[in-house]
Amino acid sequence: MKVPPSAAPTISPHPRTPELAEQSPTYWALVGEQALRRNDPAQAAQAYARAATLSDDIALIERAAQAALASGELALAAQLAERWRELDPAALQPLQIQFATALNANDLPAAGAALAELIAVHPDGEADALMDLPAVLAGEIRDRPDRLALLRPLAERYSGWAEFHYAHARLALLARNLTEAQAAVARARAQAPDWYRAKALAAQIAIETGHVEMGLAQLHAVVRKHGEDQGLRLDQARILLQLGRTEEAVRAFEALLKVNPDQPEALYALGLLKMEEGQTDAVFDYLTRLAATGDRQMDAYYYLGILERRRGRLQNALQWFSQVSGGDHVIQSQLLIAETLGDLGRVEAGRAHLAQLRARNAVLAPALYQGEGEWLFRAGYSDQSVSVFSEALSRFPDNRDFRYWRSLAAEQAGNLEMAESDLRMLLKSDPDDGIVLNALGYFLAVHTERLHEAEELIRRALSDDPSNPAILDSLGWVYFRQGDLDAAERYLVEAYERLSDPEVAAHLGELRWRQGRRGEARDIWHKARLAFPDHPVLRKTLRRYGEE
Repeated sequence: MKVPPSAAPTISPHPRTPELAEQSPTYWALVGEQALRRNDPAQAAQAYARAATLSDDIALIERAAQAALASGELALAAQLAERWRELDPAALQPLQIQFATALNANDLPAAGAALAELIAVHPDGEADALMDLPAVLAGEIRDRPDRLALLRPLAERYSGWAEFHYAHARLALLARNLTEAQAAVARARAQAPDWYRAKALAAQIAIETGHVEMGLAQLHAVVRKHGEDQGLRLDQARILLQLGRTEEAVRAFEALLKVNPDQPEALYALGLLKMEEGQTDAVFDYLTRLAATGDRQMDAYYYLGILERRRGRLQNALQWFSQVSGGDHVIQSQLLIAETLGDLGRVEAGRAHLAQLRARNAVLAPALYQGEGEWLFRAGYSDQSVSVFSEALSRFPDNRDFRYWRSLAAEQAGNLEMAESDLRMLLKSDPDDGIVLNALGYFLAVHTERLHEAEELIRRALSDDPSNPAILDSLGWVYFRQGDLDAAERYLVEAYERLSDPEVAAHLGELRWRQGRRGEARDIWHKARLAFPDHPVLRKTLRRYGEE
């Protein structure tokens, strides 16, 4: 049983239990180990914390603090970190724990104070610690710009340090506080007028404030003079990419590879850029070189798998995907293994692969169900897709995505009763869900004569999202079915202008045909067919009018 947070032990050097065994830190450490083997980190944290009350063993207290962090017992972790610091004042790890727990609690003054201590005792010196701040805090400040306040406890102590003002400027830029960024980089340049990194950052801030050409000219000048700095060249290439200057960015990344042929970020960026251009041999070269560096290896394997799928080399793709054992693409790689097996005619093998993964790792089950169901739906195995989502709903009955997708698959399979029932169940639990309102309204417009109800549902969806082309198309199709061609034209034309979609094109083409403008209809259909040759609604429409 998980001990509730209110029962978390208070750290004390004195044992509290009279039983002999329970007065032993070794006993509680063993209890903690057993809890970890049972995959019960909360119980492990409580046991280790109890052991820490009975011992001054720093290794044991460290273990207790790490277990508390892993279980989410942050108050207990902070308490243990404080005890750790009392026993070993020079240790960095307890300070790091105090910083992390204070930040998690959004106690910015406490987090800032812990950060100031970390910088002061950094083994590489305060200057290096300050230069590391943008990398350390980037994730926090990108998502929460108000956390720039973490720097306030540092401002007075490091007011004369160019490194602090440089870090401040970079983080303010990340937080999109351009005024603060400009002021901070100006202070950095005042402290160190010849420091090229501060000059480069000032140029980047000028670009962000709209002085693009001036800022680029300044940045290029710094790079020409200090081109040995790989970080500077990488910043230059990324800025060019963000500005949409792809050709210049490619040249900048290639110039960086001349400085360091194994620079992983340049290899990665060039691999993806060349993939967009369809230069498959170049993609293979960059990504295999990236894999050989040992950096971003999982990314390299994943995109090599994508490349080989596009080339039609499915067995090679399977080999690359199977090597993705971690990182951001691990689940998608497993789904693509299944899909690739399906492309090889081994659908059941692909499904078995995903079922085995679900059995081994329950945490991944929702994502694997979703991916398998969508794959089978796209591949036209609608009955099997219904089966997958039905199984998923038996385990996760409140998952709205599963029920919505089962409705889509059931409609594709011809089970209109299930399709409508699922949509109505979703609408009952959330009457204002615009996606479901539109889906049910469109379903009724396509499959029934209940056109008045369909119009009401779609209009409710449109009231919350008046420029959504999918909803505009749905309403236009209702009017088409009702015979109001003028109203249908108003909505279908707007939907077509907003979204290049084969179903919207099928509907507008059908309207033009009904209006006697058959040449326009054929042009609309032909353009859509070139881009989406296998789309089922478009093909069905063309067959109905003898235009396939």
